[in-house]
Amino acid sequence: MGPKDPLIASVQFTIGTVKIEMQQQVEAADHFTKALELFKSNRSTDEGGNRASILSTEGMLFSVLGEANRAIDCFRQAVLVYQNARHSMNLKFATVMFELGSLLSQMGKYDDSANCFYFSLEIRKSLLSDSFVVARTHYSLGVTLASQELQSNTNTESASHLEEALRICQSEFDTDHVQSAVIVHALG
Repeated sequence: MGPKDPLIASVQFTIGTVKIEMQQQVEAADHFTKALELFKSNRSTDEGGNRASILSTEGMLFSVLGEANRAIDCFRQAVLVYQNARHSMNLKFATVMFELGSLLSQMGKYDDSANCFYFSLEIRKSLLSDSFVVARTHYSLGVTLASQELQSNTNTESASHLEEALRICQSEFDTDHVQSAVIVHALG
């Protein structure tokens, strides 16, 4: 694997997403920038997959830089490319849907956000079973649905997603782990 290997771009993208989780936005931006350069220099035979990778990476970079509207535009374009190229059952697509859902939730667009989280959850559950990533997706969906419930004065399934996130976290970590405490707090 040399410095221009297409896999290096995917590794840089993945490191960037991990850095976001660690609240290290500057480092995440550096990794997304490197991934973007590598994806753009790639002369892949999978044109749709490469275009989706470029758009996804641009979306992540704009998101980290605080440019939510530009990030949403990139993510929406990436979703279309993934769907047209029939690449919609992979973890990168799930990540794009999750990030798009997060941004839409922050903007108060709870219906659209929940739809994105549902897609992400379906893919992540099928590929990763019970894992922290699946728990985090349940949690984000639960919080979005709870916000939607407050706004519309209805009761949907927010508690069930938060409870599932808690169950997974308790099986993955100690019950005293900070993630468990955050989820219990969200449950009220």
